[in-house]
Amino acid sequence: MALPETPVSSQAILLPVLAFVSVLLSIIPLVLHWKNRNFAASSLILWYLLLNIFNIVNALIWPTDDLDLWWDGNGLCDIEVKIMIASYVAIPGTLVCIFRNLAQVLDTSRANLVPTQSQRWWNHTMVLSFCVIAPVIAMLTHYVYQANRYILYAIAGCLNNYDRSWVTLVLAWIWPLIICLIAGYYCGSSTGVWYLAFLVVKANLWLVIVLHRLKMLSLCTARSRFF
Repeated sequence: MALPETPVSSQAILLPVLAFVSVLLSIIPLVLHWKNRNFAASSLILWYLLLNIFNIVNALIWPTDDLDLWWDGNGLCDIEVKIMIASYVAIPGTLVCIFRNLAQVLDTSRANLVPTQSQRWWNHTMVLSFCVIAPVIAMLTHYVYQANRYILYAIAGCLNNYDRSWVTLVLAWIWPLIICLIAGYYCGSSTGVWYLAFLVVKANLWLVIVLHRLKMLSLCTARSRFF
């Protein structure tokens, strides 16, 4: 006698639907910022777009708790968890660059109609460091403190797994906090940036929080597999 199939939960339906809406809403701002050569804002949108694509794909591949029917995610999950690790550094890094640009624009005492060569060089260095180099380093150092290659959960799909040691604290948890403090410094350097920063963060995090809560609800009841 065949075992009954596990029913698909509401989270398995809502998560990919909302993630798909988020992807659609991200396309036009991404194109506009890219045309205006605003690499920091383009990078921020691109990171959220990638993470939402993962939400769509994972919820479609692993919608239920039927462990025996699950694909092991070999290859796909290895890529996803590394990109997720990079995003923990890249997203606050893009905010550093965005808030720094806003502070420069609103600082009337140092405003220049045309940026000097030195200013352009520093702008490119900041963007390259926080949006490219730091995420790549985060992906590479993950091999040092990963407890397993990845964990599979229903709906949420591929998730990273950390070793419970001081190495994880030094290489993983502390750097997003430091980068956020740097972003806070640029927010505080000009009073007008506070309100603009609030709007930027609120607009970017609202849908992410909703998707995260749906994913956490799925993790509370979902079964998992380690790889």
